Amino acid sequence: MQLTKAMEQTACILTLLATQEHNIPLSSELIHQRLGGSQSYLQKLCVSWLLRT
Repeated sequence: MQLTKAMEQTACILTLLATQEHNIPLSSELIHQRLGGSQSYLQKLCVSWLLRT
Protein backbone atom coordinates (compact mmCIF):
# COMPACT_ATOMS: atom_id res chain seq x y z
CA MET A 1 0.00 0.00 0.00
CA GLN A 2 1.38 3.38 -0.97
CA LEU A 3 0.39 6.48 0.99
CA THR A 4 -0.11 9.87 -0.58
CA LYS A 5 2.20 12.67 0.54
CA ALA A 6 -0.72 14.26 2.42
CA MET A 7 -1.45 11.05 4.34
CA GLU A 8 2.23 10.61 5.15
CA GLN A 9 2.50 14.17 6.49
CA THR A 10 -0.73 13.74 8.45
CA ALA A 11 0.66 10.58 10.04
CA CYS A 12 3.83 12.46 10.97
CA ILE A 13 1.82 15.30 12.49
CA LEU A 14 -0.28 12.86 14.52
CA THR A 15 2.90 11.16 15.74
CA LEU A 16 4.35 14.50 16.81
CA LEU A 17 1.13 15.34 18.64
CA ALA A 18 0.93 11.94 20.31
CA THR A 19 4.49 12.09 21.61
CA GLN A 20 4.40 15.73 22.73
CA GLU A 21 4.45 16.60 26.42
CA HIS A 22 0.90 17.49 27.47
CA ASN A 23 1.90 20.73 29.21
CA ILE A 24 3.99 22.01 26.26
CA PRO A 25 2.01 23.27 23.25
CA LEU A 26 3.06 22.22 19.75
CA SER A 27 2.68 25.09 17.30
CA SER A 28 2.18 24.76 13.57
CA GLU A 29 5.49 26.62 13.12
CA LEU A 30 7.33 23.96 15.12
CA ILE A 31 5.67 21.21 13.07
CA HIS A 32 6.72 23.08 9.93
CA GLN A 33 10.33 23.28 11.16
CA ARG A 34 10.43 19.55 11.84
CA LEU A 35 8.69 18.38 8.65
CA GLY A 36 9.60 21.10 6.18
CA GLY A 37 7.35 22.01 3.30
CA SER A 38 4.76 24.74 3.24
CA GLN A 39 3.47 25.89 6.62
CA SER A 40 0.08 26.89 5.21
CA TYR A 41 -0.27 23.45 3.57
CA LEU A 42 0.47 21.74 6.89
CA GLN A 43 -2.17 23.90 8.57
CA LYS A 44 -4.70 22.92 5.89
CA LEU A 45 -3.89 19.25 6.48
CA CYS A 46 -4.49 19.65 10.21
CA VAL A 47 -7.78 21.48 9.72
CA SER A 48 -8.92 18.92 7.14
CA TRP A 49 -8.11 16.07 9.51
CA LEU A 50 -9.87 17.75 12.45
CA LEU A 51 -13.03 18.30 10.40
CA ARG A 52 -13.16 14.60 9.51
CA THR A 53 -13.05 13.41 13.12
